[in-house]
Amino acid sequence: MLKGKDRTWIELYRAIFKALCSVALCFICLVHLNYTVRKSYMESAWMLPTLCIVLFISVVSEHVRPWWATREEEIIETAQQELKELGTKQDGSLEKVWV
Repeated sequence: MLKGKDRTWIELYRAIFKALCSVALCFICLVHLNYTVRKSYMESAWMLPTLCIVLFISVVSEHVRPWWATREEEIIETAQQELKELGTKQDGSLEKVWV
């Protein structure tokens, strides 16, 4: 996960969405407490598709990037800020060496 200052609102949205999906999947375990609901859900054809749909949505939400903000622009801005913080010596070389 990214540090607090590097997070964008879309990444926070994804994290919250994934947490909600995880909680929803955990609540499926509570089905076994009610016999009639358990029997109807376990015998239905929706048990595996429910899990697959939620996991598919989770994977898609992780890998889809918004069209209005690219991560590359943020990386370039961060790199430029770090270069300014590093400073340069009188001969033009950087003070610190990237390892």
